[in-house]
Amino acid sequence: MQNTKRTFPGYKEKVLAKQQKKQEKQKKAEEKWKNSLPPFLMVRSGVFNIPTIVALICVPIAIRTGQVNCHDTITSSLSAFIQFGCYLLPIIFFILAYEDAYSQKEIITSNVDRYIDGAASYMLDISWYKNKLLAKNIIKGKAERNAKLFERFIQRPTSVNDAKTANAIISGHLKTHPEDVKRVIDTFETGTMPKLLQRKINRLSKKHL
Repeated sequence: MQNTKRTFPGYKEKVLAKQQKKQEKQKKAEEKWKNSLPPFLMVRSGVFNIPTIVALICVPIAIRTGQVNCHDTITSSLSAFIQFGCYLLPIIFFILAYEDAYSQKEIITSNVDRYIDGAASYMLDISWYKNKLLAKNIIKGKAERNAKLFERFIQRPTSVNDAKTANAIISGHLKTHPEDVKRVIDTFETGTMPKLLQRKINRLSKKHL
């Protein structure tokens, strides 16, 4: 029997508006991520290691200095100056570390986008960057959200000659597209991959092949 039911009035428009709103929200979220440097990414990449060490040294000194009883003006002023400096120094280090990390992030992201766009002779290599862990996390995160990075790599495997870079692209992509594990296996010899990636490939193969 032929189905003569019709879509309720306004339903299609409602669905279309909902999809458009979702796309706009996703686009805003992507732009926000692109123009910012998430705290978890900075922490995982060791950006704040040095400022943290400075804080662990300076803050106790500042606290201790503030507890000292000074009876003359000169000693009191010196004590206050040392205390202020010990609190201020870690803040300066944190600001400098953030600015440096943000600058690196902009360069790395720009280079990854250039790679995705398909510059024929362009190679993507984590070893180029000062903070290799930050570069790895950015590339991995980019691969999670943008399948074009993985596509570019699979179509031209020789465009990446660094194991860490390849690992970041594959790991990131498979996190959101585990079904593509077969394409990885068809492109690369599993035994030549880093051990952790091999385990991940084997685990996903049992589920998706």
